[in-house]
Amino acid sequence: MVAIAIDTETTGPFLQHGCKPFMVTACDEKGYAFKWEFTVDPYTRDPIYDEETVTNLFDTLSKYKTWVFHNALFDIKALELLGSTNFENLIQKVVIHDTMLMAHCNDSLDKRGLKGLALLYLDYPEHDEKDLDKAVNKARRIGKRLKWAIADDTLDSLKALKDKKGKCDFWLPKAVARSSPPGTLDSKTKQYFEKVCSTYAVGDVERTIGLFIYFRKILKDKDDWKHYEKNRLCLLPTYYMQNQGFYLQRQRLPSLLHNLSQTKEDVRNGLQRLCRIKDFNPRSPIELKQALFESLNIESQSFTEKGNLATDKEAIKEILERTDINSKQEQFCRRLLTYRKLNTAQSYLDSYQRHEINSRLYSNLNPAGTSTLRYAAKNPNAQNISKQDNDDDSFDMTVSFNLREAFGPPKGKLWICIDYAQLQLRIFAHACGDSFLIDSFAKGLDIHDIVAKEVFQTEQPTSLQRRAAKAINFGIIFGAGRAKIERMSKIDGSYALFKDRFPLVDKYLKRCERYAKRNGYVRTLGGYPLRVPKKTAYKACNIVVQGTEGEMVKTAINDCTEYCSLPEVPIVPIMLIHDEIIFQTKNVITKARFLKQEIHHITKVADLMNQAANSVGVYTEVDAKITNSSWSNATSLPIPVTV
Repeated sequence: MVAIAIDTETTGPFLQHGCKPFMVTACDEKGYAFKWEFTVDPYTRDPIYDEETVTNLFDTLSKYKTWVFHNALFDIKALELLGSTNFENLIQKVVIHDTMLMAHCNDSLDKRGLKGLALLYLDYPEHDEKDLDKAVNKARRIGKRLKWAIADDTLDSLKALKDKKGKCDFWLPKAVARSSPPGTLDSKTKQYFEKVCSTYAVGDVERTIGLFIYFRKILKDKDDWKHYEKNRLCLLPTYYMQNQGFYLQRQRLPSLLHNLSQTKEDVRNGLQRLCRIKDFNPRSPIELKQALFESLNIESQSFTEKGNLATDKEAIKEILERTDINSKQEQFCRRLLTYRKLNTAQSYLDSYQRHEINSRLYSNLNPAGTSTLRYAAKNPNAQNISKQDNDDDSFDMTVSFNLREAFGPPKGKLWICIDYAQLQLRIFAHACGDSFLIDSFAKGLDIHDIVAKEVFQTEQPTSLQRRAAKAINFGIIFGAGRAKIERMSKIDGSYALFKDRFPLVDKYLKRCERYAKRNGYVRTLGGYPLRVPKKTAYKACNIVVQGTEGEMVKTAINDCTEYCSLPEVPIVPIMLIHDEIIFQTKNVITKARFLKQEIHHITKVADLMNQAANSVGVYTEVDAKITNSSWSNATSLPIPVTV
């Protein structure tokens, strides 16, 4: 069946904020190209949609049962904004492909965009974008003199945009050619301005259909088409989830920002007292080195590539892992990491404010945005709204700030938050095939406590031994070597003891590394290929674990979205944070009524999430919480939701 590639040109990247499509181009496998264009009002930036063109567009596209995009989630939303009454029904009937996902399956480390991929694999030149950029820059100068609505920081639809304003004015050259005063452009430039955006847009769909044909053959030849197909199924569920929006309780932001600012100042004052540097600025590299290596007399063991003393997060954590630091040095390092964490939290809150629209965030999820199968997100990055890690003792645990305080359901509705319990450790246990670890998880035991008992041969592990076991567990998953794991555990010989007690783990790690060195890639438990540079083959196990996590979560999103689409199901997924899915009630309902009448739906969703893990051979459990106020105040559901 003939496929057609589709691309949209818009007045900006934020379609939920008021940016809109002004041109749609398409090209099918036989080489037939199409273009639909709408006039843009230069004073409002609003495209003028005429019913005849919109109808012709969708009538043409409906003749094809396979649609191909590069970044499908963006273009599908843009097509929706054209206002066709048949659009929702149409996208459910077609098969949607994404060359961005195909490129990921072919080489998960390749971060080239559409034009870079087309240049590499199709030898398709990329001068058309540079030509358009030059035309846009000239048109922007003219448009500014005419007092048109040139892309800048004053526009509500672009308030979250930091740079690349010219990329939002691709419509402008044609508007200048058609609507500027006589004599503004010579005839040759005018003709060029008329077609420069069309040339660029048609080139993009030619690239997209070419890449689709190329990757389809390559993936089928490598027997990886089935893995791409499985990953592709997440596109529409992700699109529906993004459309829901994620509620930001903006009335809380002023107090949260005030409290955060005060907490940061308190931590800074504490750092200043410890290092005795007047008006100490933790963000100053010079003052920080003075505090660490002169005032506190910490012996540096880490250096940058240029040979300078290292003060980054990893360097500070390495200092904390050492056994030769005193309590004052340790306290300073913990407070420094805490200060940086608070500073990052403040930048996140600022980002949420910039991207908020009608008390909602519409984060752009990218299912091909990481080198594993985990989602990436931007505008804003919702993946950073993680749970507070009270078990990470690298920070000053007397200082607390939780970004989740800024979020929660709209008034009268509920959030149900369901996440996998210790998912990466469970995947690791199944990957290496250690029956003791698998059985321990199945029995609901504390895995860090169990490993501590086994490694140190004791029925009552000390807090130091349990911390050492935790350091070993996570250190192994994230590719840490013996030296680092023993620094983290602060117990000499702990890694050797672990290897002796869990020989299958050691064998699996070596097998993963050998496979990665030999082949340049590894496969998830479901078989998806993920490339690993040979020089970092020691991270192969971590790639398998994170890739399998992403694989499972995407299957869970697909299955949960399908179930929640049933009219009798009262919840809908609205956001994914790593391995946690946030559901919101479709209608206003009290918590008491929901728990009495609708709780079986949560049991079903939990079952679907566990079945997604079971499909790749992993036994899992999930935790469920509910809230009618702040996300940070969510409480555990009083039902058994494990399967």
